[in-house]
Amino acid sequence: MNSNCCLPGKCQADETRIDCPDNRKFKVIEEIRKGALKEYPAITIDGVRIIYPEGWGLVRASNSQPVLVARCESTSSEGLEFITGDLRERILRAGVKDFTWE
Repeated sequence: MNSNCCLPGKCQADETRIDCPDNRKFKVIEEIRKGALKEYPAITIDGVRIIYPEGWGLVRASNSQPVLVARCESTSSEGLEFITGDLRERILRAGVKDFTWE
């Protein structure tokens, strides 16, 4: 995973594009949304933005390609590691093939 922690209090993971067939991507987002709302507040407009204590993780379905797009941001590198790990696990549990953060 490449990350950018050059700004004080702001670490970001690079945007990651995850292969997901068009006929599955919105179902995957719905699965992630259901699970996330049981544990964290989330914004569910155009995907799911999970609000963690130290930042956020976003996954949404691309409108133009058979992919999911994921991004994360945190106030610390440790927080970013937690958020990317948690979001990755949620995406995998929803039925997406294994992937790595770019």
